Amino acid sequence: MSDEPNRDQTDKANEQVSRTAANDESAAGSSPLSAARGLSRPKATTSGDRTRARASAPQGTVTRGDVVEINQGGAEQVEARKLTVSQGGIGQAQADAITVRQGGIGRARGGTIDVSQGGVGLARGERISVQFGGLGAGLARDVRLSQGVAGTIVANEVHLEQAGVRTLVARTVHADRGTGVVFLFAQRVEGSVRTLFDWRAGLAFGAAFGLVAGLVRRRR
Repeated sequence: MSDEPNRDQTDKANEQVSRTAANDESAAGSSPLSAARGLSRPKATTSGDRTRARASAPQGTVTRGDVVEINQGGAEQVEARKLTVSQGGIGQAQADAITVRQGGIGRARGGTIDVSQGGVGLARGERISVQFGGLGAGLARDVRLSQGVAGTIVANEVHLEQAGVRTLVARTVHADRGTGVVFLFAQRVEGSVRTLFDWRAGLAFGAAFGLVAGLVRRRR
């Protein structure tokens, strides 16, 4: 009995296995499993004008994009039009709109900075809002702090609700009950606020504003 038919069948089987393996290898390059494996090498993926970083970026790199999202990861420096941080951290960030949810930023500069259940070391912007979070130092036109704490706030108008602030310099302060400030420099205070040192004179406000604002700028 000849072995030729068996060899033909074996060759065909080997070709089929080779084709199947090649297809599987090609498909793996775009599969979710392959993408998950890519997270072992810290990087950010870009799709169009949107950048998503789900792993820590390499040290010294700058993540740029129109819309940047940091989810369960981190980056050293980010520049974008819109930045969202969720359960992640960033060293420095600059964007027109910054949103932090259960995350943190060392230094943030933007038009609006919105923090919930997170913290920012140094924030500069037009409007800063912190809820259930912390703020090391904030310099803005309008600052809102609700059920949070802050080291230093320098602003034109400040809204406080059940908050604690070490040093507050503002033209107008709106305070809800349960709010405490150690050093208060303000031209006008509305509401109830507990203070340890209270200077509400215009001269004291001007001197304090210039001093604290200068110190905050030096920390940049």
